Amino acid sequence: MIPRIGWYSKDQSKFIVDVQFERNYKETTSRKIPIGAYVYSYAKSVEDARKEAQETVNYLKSTGKTKFDLPIFFDIEDDTQISLGRETISQMTIAFCEVIKSAGFKTGVYSYSYWLTNYMDLSMLPEDYNIWVADFGKSTGQMPSDIYKYSNGYDIWQY
Repeated sequence: MIPRIGWYSKDQSKFIVDVQFERNYKETTSRKIPIGAYVYSYAKSVEDARKEAQETVNYLKSTGKTKFDLPIFFDIEDDTQISLGRETISQMTIAFCEVIKSAGFKTGVYSYSYWLTNYMDLSMLPEDYNIWVADFGKSTGQMPSDIYKYSNGYDIWQY
């Protein structure tokens, strides 16, 4: 399970925890279900992304919620970030992930396929980052014919 931890509110100058995260964390870890998490980003700069990551780490460590089997993902897909450009968005991703990694967690990036292809330069990311791509396709009740579409370069495909 990969629930949302929350997001950083620049307006309120604080980390906002998703109302379901504590319950999801408790239920998942008590049942020994592998858990990761993601933080939805509103960052507009590399420094903002670092702040989001540091606030995430501060929250997790202060609450003792540090047992993760899966990565903590940087969810970057907000329309307000598109104009920042590929290089800045990629640098923001690296900044977030490096703070998470230096705190001892696995890390990575999450977004939808168009975003990852057009607004980010995945070749800039270190190889140890996990990449979680969302591409929902059409729900037919059957496995998609292009099931191996994301087998190279991506770690998780959310269909």
